[in-house]
Amino acid sequence: MKNILVSGKKIDDVPGLFYDLVKNNFMVENVGSDKTGTHVYLADDEMKDPSPVVESWVGKQPPTPTKSLIEQRKALHEEYQARRAQHEAERRAKAAVEAGDVVSIPTPLPFSPAKGPTLFSKIFRKLW
Repeated sequence: MKNILVSGKKIDDVPGLFYDLVKNNFMVENVGSDKTGTHVYLADDEMKDPSPVVESWVGKQPPTPTKSLIEQRKALHEEYQARRAQHEAERRAKAAVEAGDVVSIPTPLPFSPAKGPTLFSKIFRKLW
């Protein structure tokens, strides 16, 4: 995780900034704001610069939390978690290939339901 500090730019609506970064396809881990500025924690392989997005949030007041805003952010958060899990799986697979580890993907066997009593059902009937 890498930390990007936007000095002197304090943000009042940190969750709004977080979800704006998510909407702009940043792989953001967390966002924080203190007296030194705004800290944006990004995934190690994120190459985009979040500074312009952070600067666009300077001076914005946090919105009044409404039910629709909460639902919208909840849906965005769930979508982001799925995208983040996929990104992590791709990163691990790439690291395994680079390390020379064998990556195998199990192939599902075709399934067809039995048309009559199977061997196991015959055995279980005799036992019970």
